[in-house]
Amino acid sequence: MRLVAGAVPGVSVSMHPRTDPRASVPRCSFETLGIFAPLCLPLEFLGLSEPMESQVMAWPHIYAGEDVVLVSEAGSGKTMAYLLPLIQRVWEAEERGDKESGQVAVVVPTQDLAVQVLKQAQQLCDGGPLTCADAAGDARGSHVLVGTPSTMVQCLGRSFRDRPGELVLVLDEADMLLSGVKKTATSSDRPVRPSR
Repeated sequence: MRLVAGAVPGVSVSMHPRTDPRASVPRCSFETLGIFAPLCLPLEFLGLSEPMESQVMAWPHIYAGEDVVLVSEAGSGKTMAYLLPLIQRVWEAEERGDKESGQVAVVVPTQDLAVQVLKQAQQLCDGGPLTCADAAGDARGSHVLVGTPSTMVQCLGRSFRDRPGELVLVLDEADMLLSGVKKTATSSDRPVRPSR
């Protein structure tokens, strides 16, 4: 499964919340959405009582393991929209004793955003069987990794992939991540002079 979150122009799957992010979906609780009790407790502690539109729309697809492109405005709950179902999938596998519970790798464009996303993941996993780590540090054995492209590449070089099972890749703020790729590709498209 791959998950792309951010503002990606020209995609066919998008979730654009209106003025009130909860307005167009029926009101429901996190429990009725399908989020299990161990994750509802930290949500309550964080003061979140009901899911936002992006979370309601994304939950069944991400939880089912589908590839998803989530496009939504800032402040619409995108981070929780992907963290909740992905963490629950791995957590449930751990509780079943599944030796291949897998791993989630979240790639973000800046270190500041990495710190924010890691903090949210740690708050959700607090007291549970999952561990979260910054890809820039010692990430061995972690279920959830968060980092910038450069720290994630370094982490891959250190063989962080020591958890068997599915590796789920999340590109958060994909528009920013991919704009760097486009600039690099454009600058490398120049003709190369043959060396003598």
